[in-house]
This record gives sequence, C-alpha cells and structure tokens, in this order.
Amino acid sequence: MCLISTNHNICEAAFAAGFNDIKYFREQFSKLFGMNPSEYKRKYAATLRKSHTIKKVH
Repeated sequence: MCLISTNHNICEAAFAAGFNDIKYFREQFSKLFGMNPSEYKRKYAATLRKSHTIKKVH
C-alpha cells in the first residue's frame, strides 16, 4: 500500500488509490482496517522501516 511504503501523505495516498473525497476515504479506511489512516501509517510504517534496515558489517 502506498500509504506505508512511500512518503505519500494521507491525501496523496487516497488520490493514488482512486478516491476523490478524502472524508469518504477515511471512513472506508476505518471500516476496513479498524483505525484511521494516520494511526495505520504510524503503526505500520515504523515496522516497515525497522524490517528493511541494512546493517553495515565491519
């Protein structure tokens, strides 16, 4: 999902997904995921960044 795998903000992600109404997007997102888009992004983007960290080997 472009919400956590890119630096898109909520509005940009909604429009990229084909939504023209941000309020409608937030409502539908909350119904589907049980949290608003901002909460989802905070929760899962941090996890995604941690799991894809490259460690330098000396």
